[in-house]
Amino acid sequence: MPPPSTQVPAGYYDDTMPPPSTQVPPGHWTTAAQEVIKPHGQYHNTDLPVPANSKWVKAFLSTAVLWAGSQPNPWEMSESVMVDTLQDIFDVVYPGIKYKVNPNSAVFAVTQQWLSEWRSNIGSAALAIIVDFCSCIKDTPNAEVAKQLLKKYAFIYEDLDSILREMAYLSAFILQLMATNHLIVIANHIDVPALNTDELSLEGMDGAIVLCVVALERALKFVRDNIIKVEEVLASMATGKFAVKLPMVLNKATGKMLSGCYKFSFANCHEETELYMKSISSRSNESKAAIIAHLRKLMKKSPMKAECSDDDDEESIDECALICNKHSISLPTPYATNFPAAFVLLVPIMYSLICNFYRVI
Repeated sequence: MPPPSTQVPAGYYDDTMPPPSTQVPPGHWTTAAQEVIKPHGQYHNTDLPVPANSKWVKAFLSTAVLWAGSQPNPWEMSESVMVDTLQDIFDVVYPGIKYKVNPNSAVFAVTQQWLSEWRSNIGSAALAIIVDFCSCIKDTPNAEVAKQLLKKYAFIYEDLDSILREMAYLSAFILQLMATNHLIVIANHIDVPALNTDELSLEGMDGAIVLCVVALERALKFVRDNIIKVEEVLASMATGKFAVKLPMVLNKATGKMLSGCYKFSFANCHEETELYMKSISSRSNESKAAIIAHLRKLMKKSPMKAECSDDDDEESIDECALICNKHSISLPTPYATNFPAAFVLLVPIMYSLICNFYRVI
């Protein structure tokens, strides 16, 4: 049984429209929060003006991630805008506590740390998905599989052989990554009228989708260019720990061998982020809502949902099977008809990432 903070309530994604968020009733200031000012990187959950309990994680941080996932640049948000946003969320979640969010406060710093982990987990999960997929295709070199998926951006389309604009951002890769690393995280967001959060939950996930696409493209390029070895990653997974060893490159400024140029970060991914953001921003609200509707349907059938609930239903993921049945790369028989089995192998990894994300320090 996973920790309560990682559970998605039964039936949460049964409909295209999400259920109304639970808004904390308004109240009056009753308590003035006190905190000790520290250097930005030294804040921990214990420094927060409120308990770092499930209310902080499930209500406050989930809503902050929902907002961040709607931003045109999910890597770096304006400091002043973020301060105002966190203040709006704090006032709704903790109506009885008087507290002023500022860039040097614990709330601001800890939330930034949380958002950094959210982005990092997307990058790690994307690597796990691509490595697992490539490992299932035995008769084609991994580099060639990745090359074919990158060709004409096939990896973003629902049907890998049919490049149709209306089918963009509906691939099994994107849906699985979004479902397990974003929808689960924001499942308990609250209603903050000032941020229009209910509308964001319907069609305001541009930033999160782009992060997933960029992460998947990065992972595919790593495999295509032999930056990572699928066999080595699989060997690490056999020990129960997902580990990717990135090459070390000489940093001329420090004179040290570092792997920073391969990290999933704004410095390495900002150009790709901008390009994909232009693409998804040009789509209609109806198109974006359709992508999110697909995500909710996938959540009902996802192996991750089965792992995080008491329901042992292992219904297959139609979207995944659909893509594999139509894909031109020759697949081994078990995966040609049952591609979801590949994602079942990822459940322990995804679950571990989410548990780490929800941990209270």
